[in-house]
Amino acid sequence: MSPEVCVKCEKKPSQIKCSCRKHYCRVCHQSHCENFPTHHEYRSITEGITDWALGTALSLKDLFVKDERSKWFGIVYDKIDDAKITKLVQTPRFNELVSASAYHFGDSPNRQFPSIVSFVGETGAGKSTLSNTSSRNLLPPTSLTPLSP
Repeated sequence: MSPEVCVKCEKKPSQIKCSCRKHYCRVCHQSHCENFPTHHEYRSITEGITDWALGTALSLKDLFVKDERSKWFGIVYDKIDDAKITKLVQTPRFNELVSASAYHFGDSPNRQFPSIVSFVGETGAGKSTLSNTSSRNLLPPTSLTPLSP
């Protein structure tokens, strides 16, 4: 289908490219995003830089909404009688990632969780060095460039 026509209604001209890379008219894109909350209007890096330079970048409210769509977990507070109960809840984004990873390879397990690793420390403490060194150790030995002593 031509990207000039909305992929959902197939009638109206497309005005928005979604983060899933499909083209929609404004009405259909809004409906699509309600069904897929992590989807949003796709903006290329060039468009983002242009928006920033012209002062038309996303507002703080839009950035907050975008950030909310990308988080994996949240905290919910309940109150039963006089007791405050804290619950950790999964977001739809986390569920999408888990579902996608479960079928990534033919021999993937039925339920597979993404791994989260955080490096916290002061500037210059070596967080990036540790991360880069760790990622190099995941590469096949033939792809490494030996360092001279």
